[in-house]
Amino acid sequence: MQRHTQGILYVFKVVGDDVYKIGFTTKADPSTGRLPNVQTGNHEDLVFVHMWPGTLGDELDLHEALRAFRSRASGSGEWYRMNVGLLVQAISDTGQAILRDRPSEAPESLSDDPDGLDEHAPVYVRSGPYKGLTGFYSLTELRPLTSIPEAYQKVALEHYSLDEDGEIPTAEVFLEALDETVYLPPTVLDHPR
Repeated sequence: MQRHTQGILYVFKVVGDDVYKIGFTTKADPSTGRLPNVQTGNHEDLVFVHMWPGTLGDELDLHEALRAFRSRASGSGEWYRMNVGLLVQAISDTGQAILRDRPSEAPESLSDDPDGLDEHAPVYVRSGPYKGLTGFYSLTELRPLTSIPEAYQKVALEHYSLDEDGEIPTAEVFLEALDETVYLPPTVLDHPR
């Protein structure tokens, strides 16, 4: 194959660990076609995280950007030990289609009416280290500023004021790729189209 070969880039994750596999295929949906094959050769349980259209060159660029995070235990150059924020940043830095496909303007910002959402409504993160990740909204409530990841605290303070108890509105969101609940400023969340 050549760098310009079109296909699908995909990310799998080891359940309960910050180890990710980044791959490329020209075949069917990696979540159903490739995952079972990779799982067969792996003693750890794996889950599908995301896929997007791209080229073999896109995969190679991403591997190069993440070289410092290669997992030596895997014996392959496609496995990386890192947090999801680093993965998302590398995808952004290499200009991958996963982020280009997102709308450039927010269709409806949750900050306009965060309480108008039903529990478990789908959302996506439109900025910061988790940009492009999808998940499910639970609720917006006052929480300490320190409950928000440090990378999002400045954004929170630009849009909201701390109350007398030092708390600020935060949205509770379950992010699928992280497989965990995080607290984010509602202004960085949007409804998917």
